[in-house]
Amino acid sequence: MANDISVHRLDLGYFVRPAVETGGPRPRVEPVLAYLVRHDHGLILFDTGIGAADAETEAHYRPRRRALPEALSTAGVAVADVFLVVNCHLHFDHCGGNPLLGGRPILVQG
Repeated sequence: MANDISVHRLDLGYFVRPAVETGGPRPRVEPVLAYLVRHDHGLILFDTGIGAADAETEAHYRPRRRALPEALSTAGVAVADVFLVVNCHLHFDHCGGNPLLGGRPILVQG
């Protein structure tokens, strides 16, 4: 049983959701967050940030990225310290840092 679990929120940037998608008259800034879970068995990372997208998607959402290694360093860890990755889904703003975590298990809902 886990004795020492903590969760640290990581800021990985943002994108701008166009007004046509917000249901309102204006665009909305959407934060891109990840969560680092310190668990007795190791570090679990939920989501990995904004990945590269095609030119049309870049122009549509105007993302601003914060590099995953930089965000992890604010929590006092490095990419190499993460032992498991969980993506809530595979949109470009949730799994963009996955290539940095090769060799680790990556779980995602189907």
